[in-house]
Amino acid sequence: MKTTKQITLYAGVGILFVILLFAACNNQAKLTTTESISVLKPAFKGIDIASSNFIIDPSVTDTITTTRGSKIIIPAGALQDAEGNPVKEPCIISYREFMDPADIMLSGIPMNFKNKDANISKNFTSAGMFELTGKTQSGKEISVSTQNPLSVQLASNVSKAGYSNFYLNEQTGEWVYTGEEQMIKNLDKINLNEQIEKLKKVSAFAGKNYFVMSTSAMLDIFYNDNRDKIYRYYDQKKPRLPKRLLKYGVKSSELYCWNNVILNKKEEAASFIVWENVSGKKFPDWTKGMSAQVENINGNLHVLKVSTEGKDTFKTKIRSVMRIKHLFAFAPEYWASSHDEAMEKIKQEEKRMAAMADVFRTLEVSKFGIYNCDKFYSVPEAFVIKAHFIFPAGNETFKPEKIYYVSNRDKSLITYTYDELTEITLCKDPSAVLLTVLNNNMLAEVSANTLVTINGNKNVKQQHTFSFKEKAKINSPEDIKKYFRNS
Repeated sequence: MKTTKQITLYAGVGILFVILLFAACNNQAKLTTTESISVLKPAFKGIDIASSNFIIDPSVTDTITTTRGSKIIIPAGALQDAEGNPVKEPCIISYREFMDPADIMLSGIPMNFKNKDANISKNFTSAGMFELTGKTQSGKEISVSTQNPLSVQLASNVSKAGYSNFYLNEQTGEWVYTGEEQMIKNLDKINLNEQIEKLKKVSAFAGKNYFVMSTSAMLDIFYNDNRDKIYRYYDQKKPRLPKRLLKYGVKSSELYCWNNVILNKKEEAASFIVWENVSGKKFPDWTKGMSAQVENINGNLHVLKVSTEGKDTFKTKIRSVMRIKHLFAFAPEYWASSHDEAMEKIKQEEKRMAAMADVFRTLEVSKFGIYNCDKFYSVPEAFVIKAHFIFPAGNETFKPEKIYYVSNRDKSLITYTYDELTEITLCKDPSAVLLTVLNNNMLAEVSANTLVTINGNKNVKQQHTFSFKEKAKINSPEDIKKYFRNS
């Protein structure tokens, strides 16, 4: 028979066991909760980049081609269940890409590489990122076999070398190096460009107020950089243009212009473009041989300005029409009768070509998650200043979560945590802006025009106050993309 003392002791042990069991379960719950926390912090509440879903048979090798042209290559048996066995039932593969600052803001992906052991903390600039996840059609978790990984050929418009591949640990925010870049040229784009070049064109632009900046640029392209033929023109006492070239009816303004402009979403030197003198102003004789400046007004419309040491100034509105090489791609006779048709053909083909990736960057996928093709963002002329921020009326006491430095030129985004922010890095980047998100997903901006006026000194950290202005209410991913297109 058990005594009362024994029963009490057993009861105490039982209670202690329950407490320990509860504590263990509680700790396990905390651990599970911690493990599920992601470092992804989208800038706008309730708005993110949507995934595209694809159903595949995991028992056969499959290649998924996305809307942007990226390819997801899934070998047979690469997907496995919780026990490590090949998955038998159909699987849903979810995929999304992040290709520009708008995508990065929307996703909240951290763009900072940190290594405590090496004392490294640097910002990334990306040639493209993606997230790849999967599950069975019945909703079960799956993983990627490390012995039989997937691969993604990421369609990228960044063709420069020097990038490395990384995988994001979403719990720690650490970027894990996975290998050096592997680039493949986009043969479809190369072939399309060749087709554009082979289009048989052209005819006189009589009655059209078209011109090129300089004769030399026009001759370079007309003679396909044949030095002998070009020099022969300049060796004449009274240089005369070839009769065939004169049939095009495009005149030269004999200006020197070093500006680059955007034509059909591609950058081109102003000297290699056929322009239309929209204002119709006649170029004064004194402008010949002078340097000219071209500034964009909107779209293809620009203003051309020629000055003589501040004494005389000539201005006229001009419109970019086409590249000189496309002018010479057709015979002169063609342009007279088929000008509009040829122009529309070039426009559509160049638009299609601009939407195509320049290269494919191959990344190996040994686990589901986010992958990035990155390099360290470095601007030699950068300087650091002390920062103070003022927010629009009605937001005086508002504290944003993040401040974003965005460079459209470098396709880079640097994220600062507002509570920790005392200093900020700037450089003479005419495309750079500061952004933040106010209440109700209101986007606020410190404009590029404001930032470019700030002069920094690498040796002296000056104090500067930044005043944010409301720009747009963001209700969808298209809203923020529209802002970046128009900025």
